[in-house]
Amino acid sequence: MWQELLAKSMPWEGDRVRLRFITPNDARLHMRLSNEADVRRFLGPSLNLTATEAVEGVTKLAGRPATNSMYVIESISDGVSLGYCGFVPNRDIPETDMLISFLPEYQGCGYGGEVLSMLQHAWLDRLGNDECFATVCPENTKAVALLRSHGFTCVREYVDFFDQVHHVYKFSRISVAT
Repeated sequence: MWQELLAKSMPWEGDRVRLRFITPNDARLHMRLSNEADVRRFLGPSLNLTATEAVEGVTKLAGRPATNSMYVIESISDGVSLGYCGFVPNRDIPETDMLISFLPEYQGCGYGGEVLSMLQHAWLDRLGNDECFATVCPENTKAVALLRSHGFTCVREYVDFFDQVHHVYKFSRISVAT
């Protein structure tokens, strides 16, 4: 049901990027994002996916419901795939997690804020949720700064299955009366 709600408004476009549902044709992008050290440095070790495993993985991602959906981030100007993002389950926290991951050559180019704004809008406004969550390795200072600049606050810490510390950031549009 949620996927249908989101699909009616796809692709989502910002000033420089658009988000579209991931498809099996995006296996090469999935393999790069899963294997490259510059991408994985804050996520855990390389998954060392083969081309066949990447096709199988992206096919599974393409068929998930909206609360577990992945989107390709494309440049509007030339259609190049810059990375992917989406709403994913996280075995370490109970909430659905927002994920944004760029290929190394597109990291630090200012696309993250535009993508984060689109994901927040989809999760909060299009789907009617009051809170959204993102996890980040505290050493990923650019991601931490991006989340804070969009109103996220750190609510807890956990250690993942790679023994890597992550912080859970939460954005809430519910005000707490004092």
